[in-house]
Amino acid sequence: MRLAYSTAGLCLLLTFFACQKDNTICNPLKEEANFLPNSQVSVQYSQQKQRDVYSIENEDYNVFQYKLHHNSCETNNRNTWTEMVAFEIPPGKETFHLENKELTKAHCFYQTLNAEGNPLQQPINKGSIRGKKEEHFWSIQVDVETKPSSTLQTAIHLKFSKVFY
Repeated sequence: MRLAYSTAGLCLLLTFFACQKDNTICNPLKEEANFLPNSQVSVQYSQQKQRDVYSIENEDYNVFQYKLHHNSCETNNRNTWTEMVAFEIPPGKETFHLENKELTKAHCFYQTLNAEGNPLQQPINKGSIRGKKEEHFWSIQVDVETKPSSTLQTAIHLKFSKVFY
């Protein structure tokens, strides 16, 4: 009888852990490369934060937004965080090459966002971004470095090539 209870308890315990594992499906890295027509990067100085704050709004430009989601889980998002790079170009361009000061004019920025929703934003003003419009997508090559917003931050180097739809 004791063996039956021990076996039943062990089965319940194993089932519990198996369900726990199945319910927490995580992707270590998930990428998004989005082309956002009729959008613009807005830059506003925040007195409260004592820095520029970036957002994407509906306007007449075209925005490219790359996101890299870390530890993206369906049921447990405590360790999830996202990196994002975004910039804008004027409408009607089929190719572009942005370097250094042109990145500032394109409102290029980097953002990390943790699970609590606290963004950390840094402008990008060093490096280059190249883009070419293909038939139904854009080919983009990024090799840039952030400008830390405070002495507590360090510059971040970002390099990737992606297709944006």
